Amino acid sequence: MVVVNELLDQIEKSLEHKFYFLSLYATLTVPDAAGALESENFWATQDKYVAWFDTWVRPRMGGQILARLPPQVRERMGPKRLGPLDGAACYQFRCSLLHQGSTIRKSSPFDRIMFVEPKTSTVTIHNSMSDNSLVLDLPMFCTEVVEGARAWLKSMEGNEVFASNVAKSAKRYPDGLPPHISGVPVIS
Repeated sequence: MVVVNELLDQIEKSLEHKFYFLSLYATLTVPDAAGALESENFWATQDKYVAWFDTWVRPRMGGQILARLPPQVRERMGPKRLGPLDGAACYQFRCSLLHQGSTIRKSSPFDRIMFVEPKTSTVTIHNSMSDNSLVLDLPMFCTEVVEGARAWLKSMEGNEVFASNVAKSAKRYPDGLPPHISGVPVIS
């Protein structure tokens, strides 16, 4: 689990340092890695990405905004509205951004996806539509994925398939990886 926690920690640190592209790109890979880590064949697929996102992230969408509201307002709102971003749309966006560097994809349900950087407006816009474009608060989105991943990690405790796959995952070796390299940190 150390390798997954280290990635999540680095996503949070990159947000703190305003490395928004790195934060977003890394965040979009989390459902892929998680879906693979919990599967028998240790393989990432679209179906696993979508299922993982819908289970671990989507229920958290907008939770940070709701938490800021007074209790009486939250009570009147009833059950939390999940918003337009689901696992399938997030996967389409992930493919578009990671492979083409674009926020636009023909197969997407949205004309484009836009991420608002923090503290650039007095209003927080998150998981909302503007015309046919999806608007997300960048740090909120990354935080929702990280929180979902941390909850998922807890659920994986004692899972033998997960433990076996984590043992095969890339990790950081602070003192090298003898006999190949010694004395310097490597990731392998």
